Amino acid sequence: MAIASVLGVMGVVYPARQAELFRDSAALRLSDLARATALGVEFALEADDLGLLARTMASIRSSQDFAFVALIQIGEAGEEQVLASNPSDIDPASILDASDGSMYVVSDAIVSSTDFDGVVRVGALGADVDAEVAQLRRVAFRLVFFLLLVSLTLSAWVARAVSRPIVALTSAAERLADGDYDVPIAVPNDRSEIGDLSRSLAGLQGALTDARQRMARYVDGVVEAKEAAEAAARAKTFFVANVSHELRTPINAVLGLTHLCLQGDLSERQRDYLTKVDVASRNLASLVDDVLDFSKLESGAVELERGPFRVSELVSQVETVVKSGLDKPALRVEFTVDRQLPETLMGDALRLQQILVNLAGNAVKFTDRGLVRVHLQEESRSGSSVRVQMSVVDTGIGMDPATVRSLFRPFKQADPSTTRKFGGTGLGLVITKRLVEAMEGTLTVTSELGSGSTFVANLVLQVADGAAVRVSNSAGQPHSDGWVPKLSGLRVLVAEDNPFNQLVARELIESTGAHVTVAEDGISAVEAVLHGDAIDIVLMDVQMPRLDGHGAARQIRDLVAEAPVMIAMTANVTAADRRLARESGMHDFLAKPVDPAALFETLSRWSESHGSSRATSSTDAGPPGQSDPVVDPIAGGQEGQPLFDPAALDRLAGGDPDRVVRFRSSVMDSARETAQALARGRTIRDRGEIGRIAHRFKAVAGTVGAMLLSQECEELEVMCSDDSDVSWGVIDARCQDLIDQVELLAHQLGGEPAGRAASLPRPTHG
Repeated sequence: MAIASVLGVMGVVYPARQAELFRDSAALRLSDLARATALGVEFALEADDLGLLARTMASIRSSQDFAFVALIQIGEAGEEQVLASNPSDIDPASILDASDGSMYVVSDAIVSSTDFDGVVRVGALGADVDAEVAQLRRVAFRLVFFLLLVSLTLSAWVARAVSRPIVALTSAAERLADGDYDVPIAVPNDRSEIGDLSRSLAGLQGALTDARQRMARYVDGVVEAKEAAEAAARAKTFFVANVSHELRTPINAVLGLTHLCLQGDLSERQRDYLTKVDVASRNLASLVDDVLDFSKLESGAVELERGPFRVSELVSQVETVVKSGLDKPALRVEFTVDRQLPETLMGDALRLQQILVNLAGNAVKFTDRGLVRVHLQEESRSGSSVRVQMSVVDTGIGMDPATVRSLFRPFKQADPSTTRKFGGTGLGLVITKRLVEAMEGTLTVTSELGSGSTFVANLVLQVADGAAVRVSNSAGQPHSDGWVPKLSGLRVLVAEDNPFNQLVARELIESTGAHVTVAEDGISAVEAVLHGDAIDIVLMDVQMPRLDGHGAARQIRDLVAEAPVMIAMTANVTAADRRLARESGMHDFLAKPVDPAALFETLSRWSESHGSSRATSSTDAGPPGQSDPVVDPIAGGQEGQPLFDPAALDRLAGGDPDRVVRFRSSVMDSARETAQALARGRTIRDRGEIGRIAHRFKAVAGTVGAMLLSQECEELEVMCSDDSDVSWGVIDARCQDLIDQVELLAHQLGGEPAGRAASLPRPTHG
């Protein structure tokens, strides 16, 4: 295109320029002829030879465009007169008019003579000059056209030889940039620039392909490592949850037994010992909870809830926990709430309480005299969002800057020496900080050694738009042992397939004055809710025949416009089990074996929040704060030793002898049925059925204090699970062991001679 444009310009400019040059050449030729003629005329005039003058004028001949030559005399007044011309027949007037732009092109030369004043004028026909110029233009146009054709031909050749490979390489480069590493690249054999460029691009393609393959392998490795890390984190969380649960069971047993012992007649030394045991056990339970919370926070397994709560209730419960057991007469603890702070907010009340308890408890721990002040205030507000500032100020021992910098490191105490005055794992503040950060808040601390410390937590919460809110937790006002709420008019459905669990639930719930209906499986539970009397609360066992508790809860939620409160009951107490219960529509969760105090507290709380017009709950005193059952340790199952704990049955029956007899009889019948069912499952080698039977009896054994037997049921249940690779021979042997122990339990409950089962030693499994 550039060449064509240049040639186009040349086709216009070059002929015009050549025509101009031709005209200038013609004018110069005429000028030379005029000067030569003027010299001849001057010579003839000086010689006064008219003949020579005539011959000079007649001899002038030029090119074919020559028209005339004339001698013109100029008078004094400037008039012109033709004295001689060649050809002689030319019109003098046309000669005189030629200089005015007529048909001629003329050139004058002055004649220098003393006796003559004039010029020699030579003229050529303008038409002849124009014809020659036109001819010249045609030649120039032909030349330019020829050059244009040549340039177009060359352009086409260049396009085929150069442009197309470059365009192809450009397209290949663009596809490579888009991630298409399989694009074909033609590489010529020559050593031209295009060949070098093609080879370079092909090399880049190979490098990119190799890089993609390495990246794919790297990504696969990262994904595998991520999955392995997540699996390890889940396994760790599951392990810590299980271990903490197993630790809490004996700890709660120690707490329960210590509490019972403290109610009896003791010597002063015995009471002192047991009081110290009680304090140590509670500290140990707190440490176990801290380790579990830290593990959950570290693995990201903590799930924050969001619900309405009253700030005054939250602060009151924190105050109760912090001041209980406070034995520092010189220390004053104050809790204040700014009046501008909304009374009802949305958030995780339990975690907020944990934050305040940790901060306030830490302040009390390191302050012997003076003041610990906990203050909640509104820092700012935007719409329905409130920025809440929770500050804890103390006048305690304080910290130096180095201690403040390391304060939130796990397992780090301010005093790391082996003789330190203050105990603890160093996890309380770490857990608090991570909980605050999980709520997208900030926790800061300022302190000066010997002058106290100030902790400030800033959180953004939403203003609750509901009227009725509550704080649900287990750390509120402690209740006395034997507390039974009054729930007259409350209708409770117990969905449970185990006869003993049915009996226990019925007896305990009816002792509150509530009305109890029993359903043996999930389908019966759904029908009872749909077609029976109005139900306020459903206690839903998770594993039941025909339809499990999760499926029953989902159907009730979908089919009933105003579904009753549904509370899951299961021996599996991991976070995943709780999450599954929530997803299926359950409102709360009770762990098996069910502790009467926990059952009473849950029924009382939900009867209030459900707003039943039939239920009248007396909640001026509440259940014990422990959520796990209090059981006694078992001596073993060896010959002559009981498998169960009679005291556990007595506590379960509330000290009622008649109820104890009924409970013993029901457990004995359940044990015999379990032994028979296990024997049938063992005969037909049905692993799944054996696992289900072991699961059902696990809670029954735990309820009567047969903890080792309950553990063996759980072990057999795990062996029979779908993902277990335990051989049938091992399962068969463990099943027979369990049958022997269940039969032995039935004999002991019935007070009968143990027979063959009683003489069997307690099997041990590594």
